[in-house]
Amino acid sequence: MKMIKLISKTCYKLYVVLFCCILNTGVLNASNRLDVDTTVYVVADEGPKFKGDMTQWIGENVQYPQVAWDNGIMGKVIVAFIVEKDGKVSNVQVVRGVHESLDAEALRVFNKMPAWKPAKINGENVRYRFTCPLMFNIERAVAEPYLYDEFIAMLEREGKIPLENIQEETDPVIIQMYVAQKQQFLKGGESAFKLVLDRMSPSYNVRVPASFIREYKLDKEQQKKLEVVYKWKRLEQEKLIKRMGKKDLIKRFAELSPLFAHLNILEEVKIRECMNPEQHLLYFNDLMKEKMIAHEPDGNEPCSCKCFYHLNVSLHGIGGIQNRIMREVKYPMIAQEHNIQGKVVVGFLINTDGRVYDVHVVQSVDSSLDAESVRVIRQLPPFIPVICPIHKRKVAVYYTAPINFKLQ
Repeated sequence: MKMIKLISKTCYKLYVVLFCCILNTGVLNASNRLDVDTTVYVVADEGPKFKGDMTQWIGENVQYPQVAWDNGIMGKVIVAFIVEKDGKVSNVQVVRGVHESLDAEALRVFNKMPAWKPAKINGENVRYRFTCPLMFNIERAVAEPYLYDEFIAMLEREGKIPLENIQEETDPVIIQMYVAQKQQFLKGGESAFKLVLDRMSPSYNVRVPASFIREYKLDKEQQKKLEVVYKWKRLEQEKLIKRMGKKDLIKRFAELSPLFAHLNILEEVKIRECMNPEQHLLYFNDLMKEKMIAHEPDGNEPCSCKCFYHLNVSLHGIGGIQNRIMREVKYPMIAQEHNIQGKVVVGFLINTDGRVYDVHVVQSVDSSLDAESVRVIRQLPPFIPVICPIHKRKVAVYYTAPINFKLQ
């Protein structure tokens, strides 16, 4: 009996020792991560502080979810988290969500946030619960129009390069993209060659338009100088067209595209020389009016060449957009029943991947017509990306499309 009691006491002591060891180990592991004090404060002598510019850090680390961007989903996600005694962020939770994709991105960003300066009470670090809103807003992904000084700097920089120094396009990928762009307009062969040559002929519209003369108040001498410029450009274009030949016309057009683009820049340089500073500034403002041009990264390099080709892309528009829109648009029944008509203008960005982004109504008529217009634009299939032929980079182009709703 004594032996049994002795064994029992020994086992009890051993159990207590083991329990204490386990308890101490647990406390030690917990203290390695956080203090055993689990009290969380919402008021303190000194609140927690982010080390640095929190707005800048979030801006550099947040990534707008593609599904939300494509569907125009915006809103404010409110996130709560604890700033621990060592400043680390833990227990990140969404208090008020907007959409599962935006909520998930908010959680991802705050979970990777660097350590803060912890809150203090009576000089001691304490755990603190912090609430922070994260605003997801689809801003216009479009650059501001060029300043006049930037435009002049571009002309002076690019205009010093002779046309014969511009290399033909050799990149097979870019050539194929240009070929795809031109195929809907030119089928190749003798008829296409004649059509292009006729349009580029020096006998084709070399006079200065009367509207141009009135708009910028050009005198007779300036008109003569401009006509020389226009004729010079037509002659240079004709030379380039004749170099193409009838065979493989579209491919040769793609190969020579940098020369045509640079020819536009050289023409702009000569136009500037024909006008006085006041006239040219007015001309520039008209050129840029309501034209928004965006430069998006191609790979890891931003396109910031700011050449005249980008202006031309926006001014001439993108072929085939209106035809695509009119094939898909459906007149809303509710608008027909209430005899609602008008022109809705929709703005959107064709990004460097050819996809449509940032669809928004520029000019509204009625909610039903507006909604149908936005729907049609959002469902447009991808376009062939626009490429700067001189600098070999893709360019994002802002475009506005009018959609007319008219009852017969």
